[in-house]
Amino acid sequence: MGTEQAGQVLSCILWALVQEYYVEQNTLKDGTASSVPVVLFIKMQAGKTQIFDFKDAGEGYQYLTVNSRRLFCH
Repeated sequence: MGTEQAGQVLSCILWALVQEYYVEQNTLKDGTASSVPVVLFIKMQAGKTQIFDFKDAGEGYQYLTVNSRRLFCH
């Protein structure tokens, strides 16, 4: 969805889809799923890249409140 860079830290904003799977009677089944915006904080030093932190928007009611503004706005 977008990126921002401050010095050697890159903030990468993306939409994550996380899906749980489980086995029932030898068949793979879909479990619960979540779809939320997240921010990955990535350090870039000496040619190496490392994800060192992340933020998500929280649960439904949190996502619709100030937490989402704090997550994506400075």
